[in-house]
Amino acid sequence: MTDNWRKKDTWIKRHNNFTVEVSRHSDPDIFGEEHHIWCVYAYIHKSHPHFKKFVGEDTCQDATDFMPLHGGCSYLKYLNNGNCVQVGCDYNHYRDDYYTKLETKEDAFAVFADAQKLFDWLINYGSVSDD
Repeated sequence: MTDNWRKKDTWIKRHNNFTVEVSRHSDPDIFGEEHHIWCVYAYIHKSHPHFKKFVGEDTCQDATDFMPLHGGCSYLKYLNNGNCVQVGCDYNHYRDDYYTKLETKEDAFAVFADAQKLFDWLINYGSVSDD
């Protein structure tokens, strides 16, 4: 039996109609050194007012343009028969080498600060005009 299971750490924060998740997994880089990949995702349910802004699965669209996502949206997928959209970003872009060295939640405080910004943005969505 081949043991090819990969570990992924996740932290989640829930609200009434959305959840924000921070995840970390590691892979060896091209030199064989451990390379940490951090991601921040929002799971936005159909009952959230921002949900209706999403059109299709293109990561570059009006719905993602103003979301506080590091480097912009790099992931978008519909879940639960189209009743939820998972949207997010990773910290593995050009010039993100700093983030790939961060191993713990405490090391990655900037990632968690970004996740909190996204959480707050989703709470406050609709309280100011976004049109």
